[in-house]
Amino acid sequence: MRTNLPKALRALLKKHGCRQTADVRSALDDFIDFLEGERASGLGDETDSEDLAVAGGNLDDRISEQSFPCPHCGAPISMLVDLSISDQAQIEDCEVCCRPIAVRWTVDEDGALKDLRVDPATD
Repeated sequence: MRTNLPKALRALLKKHGCRQTADVRSALDDFIDFLEGERASGLGDETDSEDLAVAGGNLDDRISEQSFPCPHCGAPISMLVDLSISDQAQIEDCEVCCRPIAVRWTVDEDGALKDLRVDPATD
């Protein structure tokens, strides 16, 4: 296990209020090992700008960070939303109260976020 996470990962964890627990470090270590294995085997070579291109621009242009309060406890939540698909929904757990949150969003024809709805998730 790595004793230190890369600086960019540490900054990202801190930005989103995540503690660097042993479980988080272990999961990130596994992910980094996976990526390094892909790079070493040449599997990552096929991923180029053509693969990252989507209608309307580069993949980086199609990801948007959105912030909203948890509908249960009011804690600030930040998540990345994919703007390359017009209608999406997912369940996220609040990092503070651990209760499920239903997040739904729609994207207009130009690829801009049209609507973001956040509600308590129901069982």
